[in-house]
Amino acid sequence: MQRDLSVTVYEGRVLLTGAAPDPQFKAQAKEVASRVPGVRVVYDEIEVAPSESAWDSAKDSWISTRVRTELAFTPDVRSVNYTVETANKSVYLIGSARSQAELDIATNAARTTPDVKRVVSYVEIRPGSPVTAQSAPTPSGAPSAAAPSAAPTTPVEVQKL
Repeated sequence: MQRDLSVTVYEGRVLLTGAAPDPQFKAQAKEVASRVPGVRVVYDEIEVAPSESAWDSAKDSWISTRVRTELAFTPDVRSVNYTVETANKSVYLIGSARSQAELDIATNAARTTPDVKRVVSYVEIRPGSPVTAQSAPTPSGAPSAAAPSAAPTTPVEVQKL
């Protein structure tokens, strides 16, 4: 498509970020992504705007790296379950959290990172307890964990402190 677009995929969910030169190009990018076999949902976060400068792109990469590092060193967050993408100082999180508390920690790490202007979450919360905390099977023999939740259809924007 174009070098100013990023495509991030997590378990059949596609996040499109970056800049498009016009609304038609943006619509075309979403259409192409939605036609790929296995795609469950497309999150279109493409802005119709001029291309980022190399400096702005480097800042976005720095922000993503800082957020990934913070998540990796936070013991209550399973960082491999999150993908971080930054475009125009907006941090996008996509992935799956083990609980609302874990998601809150992850979004707080993103929103308190220097230079971040907003955080948008497309993170699913998997119901049930983590495997190590699950109780024994129920008397019927079935495990007690619930089925995964549906993919988010709208973003959750986290406000800066």
